[in-house]
Parts: sequence; structure tokens; C-alpha cells
Amino acid sequence: PLVRAPDGVYGVQLLAINEWGTEGRSPWIDVLLDTVAPEVSDKAEFPVFSPNGDGNKETDTLALSTRKLEPLDTVRVEVRDASNRAVCHWHLPGATFKDGGRAFVLDGKDPSGKELPEGSYRLHLSTFDLAGNSNAAPPQSVKLVRTVETLSVRPTAPTFSPSGRGFHDTVALAVQVSSRVGMEA
Repeated sequence: PLVRAPDGVYGVQLLAINEWGTEGRSPWIDVLLDTVAPEVSDKAEFPVFSPNGDGNKETDTLALSTRKLEPLDTVRVEVRDASNRAVCHWHLPGATFKDGGRAFVLDGKDPSGKELPEGSYRLHLSTFDLAGNSNAAPPQSVKLVRTVETLSVRPTAPTFSPSGRGFHDTVALAVQVSSRVGMEA
């Protein structure tokens, strides 16, 4: 019966013998047997980040987790814009992942340092090994917003007295925002 060999590196040599008993041998060749596909997943710290200098969510940390990743495997990370064009990408050997994980910081710039425009981006993550096994994590969306929005609150009266006597018991607040696009309550 056939027995499945465990994953690993094996030496192979070809031997040829002709009808007169003359032998010819090839040099030993290393062959990698790898049946296990590496796995990777990701989690963005924020669904929306805002690299605009106001000190709030200036960067977004992308935490990668790996399983079954070998040092010679490859992890590919791509940030794609709305037209599915890769605006940032990294190809990393499995050896650069310590303890099954690694973090990337998205700062709103492409690899040349040019600022990316506001908009929605998708994070694509995949792994490959030397034998051709591969896996991909489901794409994750993040939104980059640079616009600094303003908010002002103004009372309708300078004073009020919530005494229950019916005179200036309440005051209304007038709220103005610079934009309601993408507003979260």
C-alpha cells in the first residue's frame, strides 16, 4: 500500500541502467513536499481613519494573524481604491512574521509618500507557499477621510431656570454642522 509522505524536503536522484548494465545517475535534487496551505486574516483598528492633523484617528493599524505559515511562504497585502487599483502593496516572506502576527500602519499615503485621496479602500490579504498552495482573507473596507468637519452649538436664550414655574424653564440648543455626509451619532 502507498503511504503518504509527511511534508518536508526530500532528495531525488534519477538512475538509468541500460541493457548492458551501464548506470547513469543525476545529481541529487532537493524537492519540497508541502500540502498545507498557509492561512491569514486581518482586522483594521478603525473602519474610518482621518490623517488630517487633528490628532484623532490619524492612522489605522491593520493587524494580521497567520496560521500554518512557513518561513518561505509569502504574504501579500494590498490596499485597493474604488476602481480596484492597488495603491499600496507589500509582499513579505513568512519569516518576517513573529508569533503568528504582524501589524501594518496605514497612514493615508502611498509607498512614495504621496497622500491618497479621500474615499473607500479595500484591504486584500493572501498567502502563497512554494508548492502553489494559497489562501485569501475576505476583503475588508476602510474609509479615508481628510476633511475636518466643524460643529457649533448655540443656546436660544442666554439664561434659563428649570424651576417649574413656567418662566424660562427650558432652553433650546441650535446645532450647526459643516456637513452631514458620513455622520455618526
